Amino acid sequence: MLSHAAGVGDPLDDAMVRLIMVLKINSLARGFSGIRLSVIEALIALVNAGVYPLIPAKGSVGASGDLAPLAHLSLTLLGEGKARWQGEWLPAQTALKALRGLF
Repeated sequence: MLSHAAGVGDPLDDAMVRLIMVLKINSLARGFSGIRLSVIEALIALVNAGVYPLIPAKGSVGASGDLAPLAHLSLTLLGEGKARWQGEWLPAQTALKALRGLF
């Protein structure tokens, strides 16, 4: 995950990150990905709590095009990187601890 989190530039705004998260939840919830339900539930909890991972505006160029942004999104679930919560950038681990009851 860390090797693919290679985005650069200013962070995307909260509305864009929320949209990315909701679209990823929708895609995963279709059941065609080998992923645990708990991961989808964790993403839903982040969206509902207003915790938005830091996703840089410029990412990878390649076949998928979303590898770097989704890697940055996933870092938050691992307690790595940064996330915005209540308008403040925090280490992702701190944001997750503040939301401990959600996971």
